[in-house]
Amino acid sequence: MTAVLSKLLGRSTLTPIGLDVGQSALRTAQLRREGNRWSVVNLASCRRRSPDRGGDESGFAIRAARWFSELHLNTRRVVAGLSPPDVELHPIDAPALRERISDEERDEIVQQEIDRLTSFDATPAESNCWLLPASGSLRTTAIAVAAHPESINDTLQLCTAAKLACDQIDATPCALARFGAVYRGLSSADADVWSVLDLGGRMSRLIVCVGAVPVLTRTFRNGGWSWTEKLAEALSVSPATAERQKCDHGIAVVRRDEAASTTAPRSSTTLQDMVFNVLRSDLDEMSAELERSYRYVLQCFHGRSPGPLILVGGGAAMFGLDDLLQEHLGVEVISTSRTVPERCRFNFTGCDDVMRKAIGEYACAIGLALPEEVTHG
Repeated sequence: MTAVLSKLLGRSTLTPIGLDVGQSALRTAQLRREGNRWSVVNLASCRRRSPDRGGDESGFAIRAARWFSELHLNTRRVVAGLSPPDVELHPIDAPALRERISDEERDEIVQQEIDRLTSFDATPAESNCWLLPASGSLRTTAIAVAAHPESINDTLQLCTAAKLACDQIDATPCALARFGAVYRGLSSADADVWSVLDLGGRMSRLIVCVGAVPVLTRTFRNGGWSWTEKLAEALSVSPATAERQKCDHGIAVVRRDEAASTTAPRSSTTLQDMVFNVLRSDLDEMSAELERSYRYVLQCFHGRSPGPLILVGGGAAMFGLDDLLQEHLGVEVISTSRTVPERCRFNFTGCDDVMRKAIGEYACAIGLALPEEVTHG
C-alpha cells in the first residue's frame, strides 16, 4: 500500500479550475500536484463593474464566456466560490452534530438554524456547515453556511454560458484558509491560532483558524479602493498615482511607544508620513479588531499559541503594512507579495517575479482549486 501511495503522490495531477466570483473581478487558478507540493499552472482575471458603478451584468456574462474561451483551459471542471453578502456564516450551538446521526438529520438541524439566523428575505437558503474543534469555553459547535439560491443560480448560469462544469460551490473563507495552510506549510503538528487577512478592493475579510479549521470570520469596511480614494483626495493626485504611492512608498513601522503620539513614525520619508496620517484611523481600527479577534479565539482555546497572520489580496502590496501589523499584534505577519515562508508548499518555479508577487490577489481562486485534504500536508 505504501509503495502504491508513493507512486500516486509522485504523479503530476491537475486540479479543477478555482473560480473566485468576486464583485470586482472573476479570477481563475489551476494547480498541478507534485507529491506534497503544488505548482501554479494558470492564473487569470476578468474585471467586472457592479451595476452601482455602471456595469451591465447581462453583458458581462457574454464577455466572461468569451474570456473563458480565450484561456484555452485544459479542463472544464470548476469549483466556484461565493463571498459575503452572497453567503452568510453563522456560529451555531448544536451538540447533536457531534453525535452519530444520518445525513438527513444533520441537514435538518443545520437548515433549522439557518432559517432562524439568516437575513435572506423569504427565499429559503441553501445550507451546510463544518464542525469546530472542541473547546471547554466555547458553546459554538459548528459554523453554518447559508448561500442565497439566486447567487448560486447566477454562478451556475455563468459556468454554463462558458461551457464549464461546476462541480462544487464553496464559501470563500474556507478557500482562503486552505490557501493559508499551504502557503505557511501547516502540518499536523501545528495547532496554533493563526489567520488570513484578505485586503480586497471593497472590503477586507479576516479568517481566524485553529489548526486547519476556520473558527472566526470578520469583515472590515475598509478595502484597497477606499484607501486609494482617500489618498487621492487628501494628496490631490489621481487614483492611479495614489495607488502607486500606496504600494511603492506605503507607510513606516509605528513602534508601540510611538502609537499614542500624534506625530508620524520617526524613521519615515515625508511621503510615508503623509500616507500614514491619511490612513491612520483606518489602520488603528483594523489593528484593534485583529488584536481582539486573536485574543477572543485564544481565550476560547486555552493552551494554543498565537500563530502567523497571512496578508493576501491587492491591499497586501502596501509597503510597510506587514511590519506595522506585526509591531501592533506581536505575531509574525507574512505578506504574500514579499515573503515566501520556508515551509511553503507552493512551487513558483514557473512564475515570473511579477506573477509571484501577485499570488495574494489570486489566493481565493487558488484555495478553491485545492482539495480539502491539503490542509495538513
